[in-house]
Amino acid sequence: MLIEHLIPKDEFTKEYDCLNLNIDFCTSDYKKVRKKTLLFLIPGVNFDTYELIPDFVKSNPAAIITEQKHRFGDSKIPIIEVRSARRAYALAISSMNGIDYGKLTFIGVTGTNGKTTTATMIRKILEYSGMRVGFIGTGKIEFEKKRYTDDYYSMTSPDPDILYPAVADMQRLGCEVIVMEASSHALELEKLAPIKYKIGIFTGLSHEHLEFHESMEKYFSAKEKLIKNCDMAIINFDDPFGKRLYEKYNLKSTGIGVVWRSDVSATEVENHGLCGIGYVYKGRNFITRIKLPLPGLYNIYNSMLAFDAAYKMGITPKDIKLALEGIDKIEGRCESIFDEITVVVDYAHTPMALKSVLKTLSYDKDISCKIILVFGCGGERDPSKRPLMAKVAERYADRIILTNDNPRGEDENEILNDVKLGFREKKHAVITNRAEAITYAIKSASPGDIVLIAGKGHEKYILDKNGYQHFDEKEIIKNALKLRKHGN
Repeated sequence: MLIEHLIPKDEFTKEYDCLNLNIDFCTSDYKKVRKKTLLFLIPGVNFDTYELIPDFVKSNPAAIITEQKHRFGDSKIPIIEVRSARRAYALAISSMNGIDYGKLTFIGVTGTNGKTTTATMIRKILEYSGMRVGFIGTGKIEFEKKRYTDDYYSMTSPDPDILYPAVADMQRLGCEVIVMEASSHALELEKLAPIKYKIGIFTGLSHEHLEFHESMEKYFSAKEKLIKNCDMAIINFDDPFGKRLYEKYNLKSTGIGVVWRSDVSATEVENHGLCGIGYVYKGRNFITRIKLPLPGLYNIYNSMLAFDAAYKMGITPKDIKLALEGIDKIEGRCESIFDEITVVVDYAHTPMALKSVLKTLSYDKDISCKIILVFGCGGERDPSKRPLMAKVAERYADRIILTNDNPRGEDENEILNDVKLGFREKKHAVITNRAEAITYAIKSASPGDIVLIAGKGHEKYILDKNGYQHFDEKEIIKNALKLRKHGN
């Protein structure tokens, strides 16, 4: 394809006479350059990528796309300046893969918590109705029985060189609708620039990712990009940031609320602990009672958002209700294993998410039983939330075991010390090895206790300075329960 066909002309800072060069491959990795390659110099988040200019030039691509042409000086290779290299890269990769966006419907879900659950609910409802649905979410990209990622894939919204080939292949296989989570990073870095969403969903906003966004306002602005770039918006009206979005985009928005009356509301709420929840869904034109097997009052919001999205897709309320009531679990989201004790695995890795799941378990347990919490905080992620996690843990758990959670390249002891700053009482223990922490929690629990293992959920790895290591919490839980049963 010609460069001028890969990238719209309004992305360039001026007119260039080299835009008719024929390109066979686009990349941001100079080590992958081959004949007829368009090489993109993507700005680094943590370092100045312009230090790589000699390597970019030496790789001898057909042309180089950059935001700062002047830093290259004289070059025999055409240097083309664009307003945003990240945006241009996403547009070029999308164009190179020949996606026909007129034949695909995109539903995007953003927010701090609830993205995966809401997106999964939408997917299951649409599939129940007979639609062919692709899914792009945390730790998973798949279409029907085809999986595009392995167990070590960890992103929420993938990079363009993963995302758009997968979308193109889904379309080739007959996909009609793609339900995807839209992370704040992907929105801010314009990885999703080519996509126009029919429906954009906002689940709510709480403390997270401030190591990247620096402030809640900047974090909010990144999330807002999804709502700005959709035809119809569905917004959690009970969330303060959601109210702001609803008021700003009210002509295309539907608000859902439990606390505050909105366009869609829930009444007669029933909390059955780990057995699920119930409520009356009041839409604009109908009312129906929902009995959801999934625990947690927060799943009222997730299911209402999913319900309205499916309804906007033309699914009948009856089919939506039947599909929702048939969802008995979301992998790694308040997933329970019942034995003499109850073990719960949850992805909660933010203060708000941890608080929500602990409150759910508090409702479910007998007064004489205890909640034992195993948790940690990830490395190279917002350190300001670490003591906040400790404060939530201390308030709602009876016993706490602090452990590792994907330290990445950061020193694990420094992470644990940051968390411990939030403790005020002495009801926590520290067992750095996560497998040992889980095993100890299960073996030491009394009959009827609930052991919550928080932070990793569906993940099947530990990510440390040595890279990805296999780590399946369900395997560890299963073995620990056997040890407990045999008194070992």
